[in-house]
Parts: sequence; structure tokens; C-alpha cells
Amino acid sequence: MINTLILVFIILIATYTDIKTKEVPNKLIVIGLGIAFLLNINNLIPFTINLIIGITIFYSLWKIGGFGAGDSKIFILVTIFQQNIINTMFLFVLTGIIFISYNMITKTNEKRLLPFILIGLIIQITLYILL
Repeated sequence: MINTLILVFIILIATYTDIKTKEVPNKLIVIGLGIAFLLNINNLIPFTINLIIGITIFYSLWKIGGFGAGDSKIFILVTIFQQNIINTMFLFVLTGIIFISYNMITKTNEKRLLPFILIGLIIQITLYILL
């Protein structure tokens, strides 16, 4: 659970800086990677596998233009912190549903995904606690 709380805090900071500056600081991502590494020091093989999976999927999505760089970096952190690609994919789909619904309801073309990742993560945590 500590992993999730740290992840929420990192995404909260990333969302704030993204809204203010339109960038997610690499320093924040490096700090997140360092914290994730320390939390998983006894589980380096799963940590490395999740890092490779996260980079492969979300770096590719950024390169083909499906995501912004900040969104990709945050989803790579999500993959590491959640330690389960199925949870990450659930959050990915949930974020997409919230993002698309918001744009359809408000009839806007919002492009920032980070606030929706944060909302999706909070919903995911709530479902985890309730179920």
C-alpha cells in the first residue's frame, strides 16, 4: 500500500507541474525510479521485468504519437510501482474511458492525460479497497 501512496503523491506533483509548465520534470521521474528501486531491493527481477515491460509499451506509445512524453514516463512508473502489468493495463483502460468521457461530455479537446491518470488511480485504489 505504501507503493500506491507514493505513486499517488508522485502523480499529484506531476499533474501540478504539467498544468503549470506543460512538462513533467525528469528529476521527478528519476526520484520515483529511485524510490521504486529501494522499495523493491529484495525483488529486483520482478522490478526489472516490470521496468522493461513499461518502457517497451509506453515508450512505444510515445514514439508513435499516442501519448505525450510525460504521460509515458508516468505510466512507466505506474508499471513499476503496481508490480503487475494487469493492474497497469486496467488503469490504462480506465484512464482512457475517463479521458474520452470527459472530452465528450464537455465537448472539449483536452490533451493533458495526467489528471485523468490520477483520477483513474484513485478509482482503482477505491475499487481495490471495496472489493
